[in-house]
Amino acid sequence: MSLKTFCSALLVAGGLFMGDAALAAQAFDKPAPTAFTDKPFDTVKAAAEKGDPVAMHALGLLYFTGKGVERNWSEAFKWAQKAAEAGMAEAQFRTAFYYDGGYGVAEDNAKAVEWYRKAAAQGHAGAHAQLGNIAVLGLYGEKVDFAAAYEHYRAAAEKGDADAMYDLGVMYEYGEGRDKSDAEALKWYQQAAARDQASAAYKLFVFYDGGRGGLSKDAVKSREWLIKAAKLGDDDAQFELGDVYYYGKDVEPDLAEAFKWFGLSAMQDNAEAQYSLGYMYFAGEFLEADNDQAYKWFRKAADQDDGDAQYFVGYMFLKGLSVKTSYADAKSWFERAAMQGHGSAMLQLGIMAENAMGMAQDRGSAFAWYSLSAEKKNEEAKEKLKALEGQMNGADKSKGKTLLAERKAALEAEANK
Repeated sequence: MSLKTFCSALLVAGGLFMGDAALAAQAFDKPAPTAFTDKPFDTVKAAAEKGDPVAMHALGLLYFTGKGVERNWSEAFKWAQKAAEAGMAEAQFRTAFYYDGGYGVAEDNAKAVEWYRKAAAQGHAGAHAQLGNIAVLGLYGEKVDFAAAYEHYRAAAEKGDADAMYDLGVMYEYGEGRDKSDAEALKWYQQAAARDQASAAYKLFVFYDGGRGGLSKDAVKSREWLIKAAKLGDDDAQFELGDVYYYGKDVEPDLAEAFKWFGLSAMQDNAEAQYSLGYMYFAGEFLEADNDQAYKWFRKAADQDDGDAQYFVGYMFLKGLSVKTSYADAKSWFERAAMQGHGSAMLQLGIMAENAMGMAQDRGSAFAWYSLSAEKKNEEAKEKLKALEGQMNGADKSKGKTLLAERKAALEAEANK
């Protein structure tokens, strides 16, 4: 398991604000209550100005959320820092958050780490969790340190942090920083899921579905966890549930439900769901066909390297559907899909080369693409290859064999990345 793959899985949980400051701001709009919660602004301000650390922290929250006063992140930072300097762990954590995201103060990653560490030293779960994220990814000049990440996640989990529990499960599942153990991963996923951690609920679907971690395969429990994870907002679960309804997996096919769940997942940037939603618009399934919407969702997925979506973006450029016909763009998108092993994209590239679509006729290139597509069991490619071979001269055949070998090597290299 590569670090890239592991980190991608780890960040599914959507912890504090990894890579998404807007999400963090939204989360921090719901702070933990204090003795000054729901007190009038003037009362909180008066206490803060008298030096009460809890009031200072509360005043910062009011400025941050804009509750009872115009939102002012500079003031929010100022009062959070005052409370932090007075030793309040929650305020230290918020001060780190402000430095981390550049809220009310210039972004300063070193200062952020400093304040996270101060809060963690007082046992702040969120600070431990964020230091775990920093250690896993080697952010802010810190070295990748799975051992340190584990200790921080463990400290946060022991204080009830569900995201940290999920993160520990990921470390055990993929064997990063810990010995690989589905049983240990399951233990942490179960604890996180019991606290309605969406990604952990999805993992329980995966584990029950596959009979992992000492569980017996259980289709009923697997489906229950899938539905729960989807309702909790996990985009992978929403896509899977859409797939269940689309194909009628142990249920009656229901395109309305499929469209709903694909849509919810797609809006969270799930590439598979974006492709599926695009296809439903393209094919006119459930709704009337809409090429504009189809292109929109295909393109979103294609930009995330979904091979099926790249093929359809290429096809829409080839046929001038919702976009101006462009052989150059079609060829570019087909090539991207083909490099992911997409047989239909290979077929289209062969057709373009054989028929001089946006390029000079090139039977050698067509031969190579048809051959690769035929190896993917594409029957049309097999027929076109057979017909083409009767038209090729010696130079065409020599070039075709050379290009075929080169493209096979390129595909193998791409697959091994």
